[in-house]
Amino acid sequence: MNAYTYAMTEDSVAALRQIVGSEASAVLTPEVATIVTGDQSVLIEAEEQDFESNFDCYRLTARITNIRPMAKSHQLGKVLRVEVLTGEEWIEAATGAQPPGFIGRVQAYQYSGAPGTAPREAVAKCLVEDAILVVGTHHELLVECDVMAEQLAWSMDSEDIGARVAAKATRSLAAG
Repeated sequence: MNAYTYAMTEDSVAALRQIVGSEASAVLTPEVATIVTGDQSVLIEAEEQDFESNFDCYRLTARITNIRPMAKSHQLGKVLRVEVLTGEEWIEAATGAQPPGFIGRVQAYQYSGAPGTAPREAVAKCLVEDAILVVGTHHELLVECDVMAEQLAWSMDSEDIGARVAAKATRSLAAG
């Protein structure tokens, strides 16, 4: 089995560290999440990497910008911590019947789960830093790569966040 890691870049981690300790709000769209602090913003996006034929994975990227979105924002309060969350993606060779109505041949099926859950039958696996948790004094915000190519999903619902975070490995980022 081929094993890969698709981690956030050091520049992305440094950008996320900048929001710890700041008053922040979030502007959220399917393409980008923007964390707005006093005089700067951190843009969070999904980035794709093709590791093998039929095996592409996504990670989050973050960068500092002076862009201040004019859309409705969600108040996070003072950011207490930011956590980078790691999941695992894997592919298994397709066996048996093809899906109904499918034209062609499915080569592989791709799955995701908690780190360490890829079965031995997997052809390839990849640890991906595909989500972040921002914990503020007013709200928590989970931003993660969506199943749609290069899009984001997000939640501010505590129960939903708790269930999703429980299925990932975490690392906390200290203020930069």
